[in-house]
Amino acid sequence: MNNENVKLLFGLKIKQLRIENKIGQQELALAASMSVSYINEIEKGKKYPKSDKIMALAKVFNIDYDDLVSLKLSKNLAPIGNLLNSNFIKDFPLDVFGINPSELIDLMSDKPSKLGAFVNTIIEIGRSYNLKVEDFYFAVLRSYQEMHNNYFEEIEAFIEQFLKENQVPKSKSIDEEMLIDILKRKHSIKVQFYDEKSHPHLGTLRSIMIPTKKVLMLNKGISADQRVFTLGREVGFLEMNLKIRPLTSSWITFESFEQIFNNFKASYFSSGVIIQKEILKEKITELFAKKTFKNEDLVDIALYFKATPETFFHQMAKVLINDFGVEDLFFLRFDNNKNQETYYLTKEMHLSQQYAPNGIVDEHYCRRWKAISILQELKEVENKDLYEKPIAGIQISNFYNTESEYLMFSMARPLTINKEINSSVSIGMKLNANLKKQINFIKDDTIPYRIVNRTCERCAIFECKERVASPKILQKRRKNEELEKIIKELCV
Repeated sequence: MNNENVKLLFGLKIKQLRIENKIGQQELALAASMSVSYINEIEKGKKYPKSDKIMALAKVFNIDYDDLVSLKLSKNLAPIGNLLNSNFIKDFPLDVFGINPSELIDLMSDKPSKLGAFVNTIIEIGRSYNLKVEDFYFAVLRSYQEMHNNYFEEIEAFIEQFLKENQVPKSKSIDEEMLIDILKRKHSIKVQFYDEKSHPHLGTLRSIMIPTKKVLMLNKGISADQRVFTLGREVGFLEMNLKIRPLTSSWITFESFEQIFNNFKASYFSSGVIIQKEILKEKITELFAKKTFKNEDLVDIALYFKATPETFFHQMAKVLINDFGVEDLFFLRFDNNKNQETYYLTKEMHLSQQYAPNGIVDEHYCRRWKAISILQELKEVENKDLYEKPIAGIQISNFYNTESEYLMFSMARPLTINKEINSSVSIGMKLNANLKKQINFIKDDTIPYRIVNRTCERCAIFECKERVASPKILQKRRKNEELEKIIKELCV
């Protein structure tokens, strides 16, 4: 056990002994000839007293010196010891939520067995579902984004400063050549292009950074908008001095939450320099002013910025929240092997009630959501230009048995590296009175309107033509409700 944990456990022992003996901090400080502030720091695990002070504390509590310093814990404190010996405190990024590990331990000290059991339950659930540390990390990152409405002033300041210093005009989108020049001129990073012939084992990666050689290797096979995003992210790492970072575009190993967090920051930076907020605000205002909606209008905005659909929707979410007063919003990314009928939710962000699909294990997502139906549409499209120009769609989704309606924009295209995989990204906004006032085309009766649900297994829309699985979870719940009703009647 490391020194910090030893201090935490010793402090908890003192606090527990003080509570058991019904002694206040001031009374203990007086009896042991110490200050109240020093006793407080001991209990919080910030100080570990010298042997003479430990002897004084042992005398007050009438216990042996060896028992007081022993790492052997009472049954009451054992759950905390187990927690400290596990990797939870070390691996879980508590500081993201403004929690100091010692504060968590302090909270646990009031009811250690109950809170310890709660944390152990979370760990056991993770093991049962084969969740890895990185799964928790990404869940933390999503929660962090949701906490801040995915808007971060500090990174926005870096973006603004970068655009100003490099004299990027508001009338022009930053391009590949400009980013390559900045990497070389300002950071001495050389960009080298490769393909499957030159590096056959690296064909599945968009990029590899080699810090020792100051070289960024970029895959020739990716699309132009993906190249711009990748270059922008690399600039973000350097401009914000984010040294703990992944060296590849796709995750191969996970070393720490800071690595994932810094990757998010650099990606956020890249989106911001590719799509300037003020220009995007103007484009969205123009889109919302139209009397009718055309899929091409949405695609044209993404093409104007030379942005991937994912980058475009992430920036769009920020502008909708901050400039159009959208309060309830979600973002989804689904992947699908075009030869199969299984759909995987690979990214999500919910700044709303969880009416949209979310990470449900081993169930079939409702095929009525535009995020999935657009992938079905993509399978029927034979167009080589899809990598550069995705298909788009719109839908108003009414969540079954509620009054919640969402306007959803979706885009889909094949992945450039793994051409067997199609990917869709979607953004959904809750249609309240404020949003309806701002969107002129909301009265366009050509916009599809669908009643949707989360998964087939939970759905009571029995006449649904899109259903691909029986509502077994719903049926089981109804059977249990019926059984409870019968039991209650018997007990009257």
